[in-house]
Amino acid sequence: MLDRSAFSILLFVILIIALPLGSNRAFAWSFIEILVGLSACLFVFKQFRYSGNSNKLIQIENTDILPISKWFYLGFVFTQCLVILQLVPLPNDILSTIAPLSFDIWSSVNTSSTNTISVDIGQTQISLIKGLSYLVFIMLLGFYINSEKRILTLALTIFIAGVFQALYASIENLLQLPTGLVFDIANNERADGSFIYHNHLANYMLLTGSIGIGLLIGQFKQSTESRNKLKANFVATLEFFLSTKFLIRVGLITIIIALILTRSRMGNAAFFFSLALVSLISLFIYKKRPKQFTFLIISFFILDLIIVGTVFGVEKVQQRMAETSFASETRDDVNIDGLVMITDMPIFGAGAGSFYTNFPQYQSYIYGGFYDFAHNEYLQFMVEFGAIFVLVCALGMIYSLLISLNNMRYKNGSKLKALSFGCAIAIIAMLIHMTVDFTLQIPANTITFLAIVLLPLKINTLLKRFNKQE
Repeated sequence: MLDRSAFSILLFVILIIALPLGSNRAFAWSFIEILVGLSACLFVFKQFRYSGNSNKLIQIENTDILPISKWFYLGFVFTQCLVILQLVPLPNDILSTIAPLSFDIWSSVNTSSTNTISVDIGQTQISLIKGLSYLVFIMLLGFYINSEKRILTLALTIFIAGVFQALYASIENLLQLPTGLVFDIANNERADGSFIYHNHLANYMLLTGSIGIGLLIGQFKQSTESRNKLKANFVATLEFFLSTKFLIRVGLITIIIALILTRSRMGNAAFFFSLALVSLISLFIYKKRPKQFTFLIISFFILDLIIVGTVFGVEKVQQRMAETSFASETRDDVNIDGLVMITDMPIFGAGAGSFYTNFPQYQSYIYGGFYDFAHNEYLQFMVEFGAIFVLVCALGMIYSLLISLNNMRYKNGSKLKALSFGCAIAIIAMLIHMTVDFTLQIPANTITFLAIVLLPLKINTLLKRFNKQE
């Protein structure tokens, strides 16, 4: 009962996290942190409740806390330790060696013999609390998604949250409402849903849409020999329109409509490029692909991108891409000036959340707006956390991506293999979209992405078990 309640709270977090402005406000992320803490309390309470009976303790081998997922968890713990280090007062002789820029900044405003790596302690403390809540979230999720049913439940929850957000954003945009349906925030011609920024909605759509693709493929039967392939394909296609697969397909179309309505250039490009790339790779590694696999992938480009996109204005996205120029964009200037920041703080950064504090000192000229975030996550992480943090995070995402692709090589476990297919799309799309936006600064996108990155690692353990039983 306690396990079910704790897991339900985590699912509830995923379901609602995008609704209050992407949880990118103090009241929203504080509420999410409280929910994660409540789930953690239930987990700890169960441990103390059954501490006298070892047979009822949660079995580590059943929750996969040690095998393939351990490096992911350890990497996340290590990154949070780096943020804690940024807040630890250090003697000035040490600080001047490991973080000379931080030493110069602190020495110019006070004469203390000890200072911190972070030049904005308040923002770094906020980032640390967020990071620890993310850590607790994925650790708990790792304990609880220990069966195929729970993995599919998690994936379905992510998809449902995406479909609801897509409906909300599409209705709001197509009705051309002057302000949001819930929050009194001005709307423009680009869909943003309950997010403040349309590109953040686009990122959320590509994440949830990718998982939806995995769920849909998993509903089809694996390919088997048939004397009359034409008849078999016809029957399977008919069954599709008469089953719950059709509802998932409609949900995917809704998500893609919302993605197109954001007019996000890189959001749309990243989604369809990653879909095409993973589909191409899967032709060589995906064992026992579903019968309609190729037909389904083609339909995403013909039905969704061309037909649906034409109705809902994909040509406006194409126009924005064609009109893009370095002369009109200032994000490339931010990247150029940001590179100078990196050279001044390469190893440990200048403190989590400190970008907007430091960046004005490095601006070569006044851009068309205030950049409180770098529109490039790689740059932002390098500036705030340093090279060690970025390396650990990059290895974690690449590790999960490789596991996703490897999962498709197994023979059994069709639904889990298909879900790994969707996870691979989401990870590649995120890696691309991160080059032009601050997607992981938004708690809704971060929590959703962390759950997706964790999924292939948990799936891998189950697939090994299923295929050993063959």
